[in-house]
Amino acid sequence: MTDTSQWPAAPVYTPHDYALILKLSEVGDLPPTWEEWWESFKASEIEQRRQGFPAIRVQVHAGKFKAWLRANSLSSSEQTRQQFAQQRLDMKRARKAERRIPKLSAPPSWTVPPALPTHWTHRPLEVLAYLLLAIAIGSLLLALFDPIRAARGLDMMAAVISTRAPGR
Repeated sequence: MTDTSQWPAAPVYTPHDYALILKLSEVGDLPPTWEEWWESFKASEIEQRRQGFPAIRVQVHAGKFKAWLRANSLSSSEQTRQQFAQQRLDMKRARKAERRIPKLSAPPSWTVPPALPTHWTHRPLEVLAYLLLAIAIGSLLLALFDPIRAARGLDMMAAVISTRAPGR
């Protein structure tokens, strides 16, 4: 298969579009009829192929060409028609190349930050932390305000104090 990626564009017109493009052209660089243009185009195409410089035919639609001229503030000439055809061919080649590149379902893992855990995955840890905190606070309160232990603690303190006092 021949690699056509470097072949230039050759603008081609339908008879209907040719009449409209002829009206756009202020330079007068086109033959007055499509038939004359077509014969001239075929002869130049054969000559280019013979010399080893083939081109790819790109159909130029008059409406799209006129809009492109306005968007780029240009007037119709052989050069602008060639430029328009080349841009269309380049866009077609780019779309074709884009389709050839396999689409990755997911980007590589080294370019994506790690996923944050969802709420339910760390919910048990949160509940466990609050439970341990509640147990610690409850144990502290129980130790401080338990009347039985407090009474024993006072009795023990009184016993310690009374045993020390006579020895002094």
